Amino acid sequence: MTSCHHILRYFTVILFTFFFSTAASAAIMAHISFAQKKKIDQGLELSSEFHSVEEIDDRGGLEAVTSAGTIIALTCVFDQNETDYGPSNKVKLSGQVLDAQRNIIFAFAPHPIVMALGETKTFTYQDKKHGQLIELSIRPEFR
Repeated sequence: MTSCHHILRYFTVILFTFFFSTAASAAIMAHISFAQKKKIDQGLELSSEFHSVEEIDDRGGLEAVTSAGTIIALTCVFDQNETDYGPSNKVKLSGQVLDAQRNIIFAFAPHPIVMALGETKTFTYQDKKHGQLIELSIRPEFR
């Protein structure tokens, strides 16, 4: 083989290694903003907020726990298309908000929704029986 063939083979191996390692190491970070407001008396309201940036695990799951014990459990995976090369720029998101005993307060995306990386999605839940309002914003992006 000529040296040109060796250089071409070497370049091809490096190129494939770069592309496959980039696709394999792509991870999703979730920016989470959570606000909970509860009426405690006539004209009085208790408000708590939680802001965090969390990495989605290899299986696509995440549980973030607020200081009050509320759990934000979500699943976020790449929305791969067979024509995509590398990780997609869209994700499938689903999840729920749980109390400290793991009872469901509300499912904010019971069926997976597709959203673009960098897009913010806000979910609102109002429980008039218990006098609370919950706002949850999630923005997934590449790590």
